[in-house]
Amino acid sequence: MRNGMLYVGQTKNVSNRMRRHAEGSGSRQAKQLKDFTLVYTEGPMETTATIKRERQLKKWSRAKKVALIRGDFEKLKTLSKSRKT
Repeated sequence: MRNGMLYVGQTKNVSNRMRRHAEGSGSRQAKQLKDFTLVYTEGPMETTATIKRERQLKKWSRAKKVALIRGDFEKLKTLSKSRKT
C-alpha cells in the first residue's frame, strides 16, 4: 500500500478481490487506503489451508514478509530461526 503497509488477505478470485479493493469495498484497510499494489500471491489451496496460511502470515514480522515477497529464502530461513521476528 502507498504508506508502505503490507496487507495480507485471502480469496478464491484475485482479480475480483483487487477490483473490489480498488472500488473501496472489502477489507477495512483497503477501504481506507485504496492505493495498493499486489506484490505476492500463493495458491491455489484448499479453503482450510488458505485460512491457516493467512493466519500464519499475519503473525509474521515485516522483515519475514518482505523476504518472502522478494523470494529471499535464505533470509527467510534465518529470520524464522529467531523468535523475535
